Order: sequence, then C-alpha cells, then structure tokens
Amino acid sequence: MTFGTLRLAPILAEFAKAYPEVSLEVQFTDRMVSLVDEGFDLAVRVGRPRDSTLVARKLIEAGTMTVASPEYLAARGTPEVPQDLVHHDCILDTNFRDPHCWPFAGGLEVPVSGRLTYSDASVCLVAAEAGLGIACLPDFVAAASLNEGRVVQVLSDHVDSPSAVYAMTPRDGIQPPRCGC
Repeated sequence: MTFGTLRLAPILAEFAKAYPEVSLEVQFTDRMVSLVDEGFDLAVRVGRPRDSTLVARKLIEAGTMTVASPEYLAARGTPEVPQDLVHHDCILDTNFRDPHCWPFAGGLEVPVSGRLTYSDASVCLVAAEAGLGIACLPDFVAAASLNEGRVVQVLSDHVDSPSAVYAMTPRDGIQPPRCGC
C-alpha cells in the first residue's frame, strides 16, 4: 500500500491527465489479491512473484535500509554490525515476511524485537523520526526523511540486495470477469 500511495499515485494522476478517455479504479492494499477472481486487470507487487498463473514485468528495484533519528542514536548508540540490533528498540513492520527477522547482506537474517509493531512502513518511519527506535524500511519510504536529516541510515555496509517491484497481469489472455450491468 505504501508503495502505491508514495510512488504510484503521482504517476497515476499524470496518466489520468494524459488519457482522459481511460477510467481508473485503483485500490491500494497490502493484501494479496487474486487478479482473476477479484476482477483486477493488474497488480503491483514487491518481491519475487510466486503465482505462476500471472505474467510478471519488472518495473524497478526497491531496497531496504535501517534508519533511526539522530536523537535516538545519541541516546542509545549506533549499531556497528547487524547483531548489535539485539541491544536496540526495533520498530517492526508486519508487511515483512517475518517482522521479527531483518535481512542483511550475504543472506544474514538477524532476530529483532521491539515494543512497536505497525502494518505500514510510513508509520514505522514516523516512529523512527520520533526517536522511538530503529526501523527497517523500504528505501522509497525513507528517502525524503533521510534527505531532510530527520533520520540517518545505520548499518549501510550491511544492506541486503534490493527486491524487484513487478506489474502482474493474468497469463494467457485470462481476463477478470466483467459486470454485465
């Protein structure tokens, strides 16, 4: 949902301006939808496609980064290696495959914990900006806050490989059912 509201919404607005004869009905959700069963023409998904009945077209790559406010780091110290996170308050995002295990370079997965858990990366960012802990966020969520100094990146030498963002459409010309009204 966050990718849609931050990255796709402006593009969709420009598309709607350029093509006034095209109608758009867009839903932003983090729920995995069934394109054919639920009547969607296209879905945008982050990460490796798992549904072989869909055609995937890679749009961009999106990475993750760990960030914290300068105030939090001044009070609690800056982690030097991913394993140092065990000594920090981590802000968890339930949209990750496993919110309690953060990925780092080389296939390293580090168990993390914290008292704040949200289902939206932008809310995790707000908590990190407020000095409540360290958050692992998609780079497109953290970018503006990072550029403005509200958060700083930590563990930048340990960043995991980016994930691809895909446009998914039904395979073999299968189209979602249309209303006959």
